[in-house]
Amino acid sequence: MEEASWRILLVMNAEEEYSVLLDKLKSIGRPTHLKQVNNASELNEALTSSSWDVVIGENVDSHFGLMDALKEIQKRRLDIPLLVFCDKLTEDNVSKVMAAGARDCITKEGVARLLPVIEREIQEAQNRKKHRQLEEQCRHAEKMEILGRLAGGVAHDFNNLLTTILGNVSFLMAGSQENPHWKEDLEEIRKAAQRAASLTSQLLAFTRRQVFQPRVLDLNSELQNVEKILRRTIGEDINIQIDLASSLYFVCVDPGHIQQVLMNLAVNAKDAMPKGGTLRIQTKNVDFRQMVPKISFGIPKGEYVLVTVSDTGIGMEEELRAHIFEPFFTSENRKIETGLGLATVYGIVKQNGGFIDCESSLGRGTSFHIYFPRDNSQPEGAEKETPQIASKVAAKTVLLLDDEKSVRQLTSRMLKMAGYSVLEAASVLEAKKILEVEKESIHLLLSDVVLPDQNGIDFANTFRPLYPHLKVVFMSGYLDRQFGDFKIDENIIFLQKPFSQEDLLKKISQVLGS
Repeated sequence: MEEASWRILLVMNAEEEYSVLLDKLKSIGRPTHLKQVNNASELNEALTSSSWDVVIGENVDSHFGLMDALKEIQKRRLDIPLLVFCDKLTEDNVSKVMAAGARDCITKEGVARLLPVIEREIQEAQNRKKHRQLEEQCRHAEKMEILGRLAGGVAHDFNNLLTTILGNVSFLMAGSQENPHWKEDLEEIRKAAQRAASLTSQLLAFTRRQVFQPRVLDLNSELQNVEKILRRTIGEDINIQIDLASSLYFVCVDPGHIQQVLMNLAVNAKDAMPKGGTLRIQTKNVDFRQMVPKISFGIPKGEYVLVTVSDTGIGMEEELRAHIFEPFFTSENRKIETGLGLATVYGIVKQNGGFIDCESSLGRGTSFHIYFPRDNSQPEGAEKETPQIASKVAAKTVLLLDDEKSVRQLTSRMLKMAGYSVLEAASVLEAKKILEVEKESIHLLLSDVVLPDQNGIDFANTFRPLYPHLKVVFMSGYLDRQFGDFKIDENIIFLQKPFSQEDLLKKISQVLGS
């Protein structure tokens, strides 16, 4: 493998020292790019226009030289090792430059040390850079974790409130036929509550606490399905180009989540192109088994499907790009807020086992690169149709477990109106007592997942061996960190809060049958 070129900036005036240095560097037979500067203007131009592996200076006490370079490098916060090279060095000068930040001192007599010192300093600078990147990733992960906990807690309480609001509004609207103005007011309340429910859905996506149902699929097919929706959504002034690779690898993701990601990125692109432009979506297979891409995060070696969503918009400066996936980040210079859209995209991609990176610069548009691991399984068949709600319900009993009183009362009312018998429990302890007494008469457990005394999933797993006939439906507005990435499989039926009476009865009918 060809050795990388060393980029060395020389801050010196003395021709004799420069000649000795040049001869030594030429003798190594390694590609080396040298540039000599001997005044402040040249130094500033060199540091601004190029990056350097090492700076070598001389003449500690000269009008311009080493100390000036040290001050400028520190002012710019550049991690470039600076070496001292000159004819002779006094003990006082060595102490002075080392205290100021120089990495090593080399004299003409000790010029044999030059090459190993350069190699050492370049390697140590690279190690420091990697260490800083890891620290930054850790700080970013910690910050996102804290934000996620806050957002998740808000979503949990808010979804319980919205379940109650939307449910009771539906009851009132059903009885408001004689008062059209009342119905209009209720309709506005319902719309506002639905917008709030959409916001909490985004919060849950950002925190990776939304329930998802992954399946093996071809992303090309999903993109083709979303294309028509995109064209209606982002307007005629945006040209959409779809470039799909043939023989694309299969991936295991939630198709609904993929649609949400593409819609959010498309809306973000539209905002970046107020005068119109081009939105391009591409797919291709990438193989990182032998090499890892140079992107801003660590990605394991393997085979991936790459989805790239790019625009020809205004682009972003580095400050905003570095914080693009943080919710509601505001750039001090441009007063641009990221909102929740891109934070939602980040959460969804990570929850589905993927990785996302962003490239952008002012005036040159933005590209989002999303990597999903290859899945060697075959795509599943078409989904089974959900049973329709029965017009009449046979006498079935539901044990309803939810610690939130308003949600429990509303859900009970919905079920009773459909003809079900309902037994209510506010805690796992109460539910256990009811099960011990009722036993065979209960047909279904409708349980919240997050409960104060024991989570609903663990509770259901403990009694299933004792009551094998009992069906279970879980519901929640937010899943706590202890559940990890909560996936739906054939053994789990899940109902996301807030839900309507229609949603509830469809789930119950799906489990108990028509």
